[in-house]
Amino acid sequence: MTAVIAVVGVILAALANLYWNFRNVKASRKLPFLNKQLDYCFEASEAAAKLATTEDRDEWQRMQSRFLGLFFGPLAIVEDDDVARAMMKFALALDGVDSNNGLPAHSLKGPSLELSSEIRKLLVNSWDIKDLNSVLNTDS
Repeated sequence: MTAVIAVVGVILAALANLYWNFRNVKASRKLPFLNKQLDYCFEASEAAAKLATTEDRDEWQRMQSRFLGLFFGPLAIVEDDDVARAMMKFALALDGVDSNNGLPAHSLKGPSLELSSEIRKLLVNSWDIKDLNSVLNTDS
């Protein structure tokens, strides 16, 4: 009887090990995508924020180029529908800005914050963060 219990225990341990190995392999396959998503999302948010706040025309032009590069390329690969809509809204607002009329472009502040908010939701969902406060709380 003890031999049967031992065999059942070994089988259960092996099955549990296989399950966790499979789960870890599956998660590790997603990691490169999630890291790219994280990088591109932060870049888009930063570019939008700088476009809304900078007074430096050269930086504004660099950030405009970077934002549009992300908008028409790599961010489209990793964004969800809500971020895509916020990117489109920002791009339309950006199209209406004449940087020769003075900076900062205050009209971009609202769309920039909206974009960052949608990006935050996407990343929290993508990284399966159940409680963002616990992640942000450095006291624990």
